[in-house]
Amino acid sequence: MSAGQLIISISTILLVARQAGFLLQRFGQPKVVAEMIAGIVLGPSVLGMFFPSVFEHLFPSSSLTTLAALSQLGLLLFMFTVGL
Repeated sequence: MSAGQLIISISTILLVARQAGFLLQRFGQPKVVAEMIAGIVLGPSVLGMFFPSVFEHLFPSSSLTTLAALSQLGLLLFMFTVGL
C-alpha cells in the first residue's frame, strides 16, 4: 500500500464523517451518531454493496490492515483522553 492511497482513504473517511456531523447537527443529533452513520455508509454494507468498484478504489484490500491498525490506535488514544 502506498502512502498516497492511505492519505486518500483517511481523507475520505474524515471528509465524510465531518460532513455527516455537520448535517446531522442541524437535526439535533450528536457528532458521534453522524460518525457512526458515516462509517456504515463508507463500509462494505452500503458503499461496497451498491458501488463495489468505488469501494475497492477508495479502500483496496491491501489498505484494510493498515486502516484497522490506525483505527485501533485512535480508539486507544480516545479512551486515554476519556480517562483523563
